Amino acid sequence: MPTGDVLLLVDESGRVIEWGRPAEELFGWSAEEAVGQSVTAFIRELVADGKRRRESFSDAAAVLVKPALRGTSVVWQMLAGWLAVTG
Repeated sequence: MPTGDVLLLVDESGRVIEWGRPAEELFGWSAEEAVGQSVTAFIRELVADGKRRRESFSDAAAVLVKPALRGTSVVWQMLAGWLAVTG
């Protein structure tokens, strides 16, 4: 997954409004499962189902969360980012 890929968008009320293919690959949920979910519920479920979900995360994986203007509304973008792993 290239750095800067938009994983998902969250609206002002905290609901997932877009769920991209990279998010499906990273989190293991389809767009149908994720869109409309509150981010809080989503995070709780990720934590509760952590073992299965964590297997898809690399130690080098990172995400960036940035505000973005869409029309007259602010949405939150979650972007793929990668940390350099040094040993």
